[in-house]
Amino acid sequence: MRVGVILSLVLAALPLNGYAASGGVGGAMITPSGSITFEDGTTIPPFLKPGKWTEFEGKSNERYETRHFVYVVPGESPAIELYIAANRNGDHPDGVFEMGLVRGFLTGFAGKASLKFSEPVFEQQRIGPSTVTRTLVKLSDARRTIWVNAYIYPHRPSLIFIAIRATDDVQQSIEAYLQSLEVR
Repeated sequence: MRVGVILSLVLAALPLNGYAASGGVGGAMITPSGSITFEDGTTIPPFLKPGKWTEFEGKSNERYETRHFVYVVPGESPAIELYIAANRNGDHPDGVFEMGLVRGFLTGFAGKASLKFSEPVFEQQRIGPSTVTRTLVKLSDARRTIWVNAYIYPHRPSLIFIAIRATDDVQQSIEAYLQSLEVR
């Protein structure tokens, strides 16, 4: 039942016009092997469950361009989401926009699901060879609790991974997956 509730909430938050990746920010493309690759050699492999990356429409403004990928697992909630963000001026990311993107995701998701959450606390952490900014946020109401794990790779372009789970004990498996990334 929890999986169904989470799946419904996540799908309600996603745009319905998914499309295949074809370049854009960082030259990201979904390969035939199911990975997302970038012009600089960065590779995002398929997640740990059978499924596939699907691209949904990203949002952009005068200063930033984003792309949005979701790892879709048949019959389950999306395993993980990836936002790719690039400063249109080519400035090195300072994390402010990326943390704002996570806050915006939380606000939108919580609003659609009628859940409450506290302001996220971001901290630095090493995952493999990379230093990332991460947060774990509890969203809840009187009947349910959902956990959101977010990981920001301040990179050109930045990589923002977001995973929604019914329990708070999956951090280790998500981080094991993130260690398999080849971020250049």
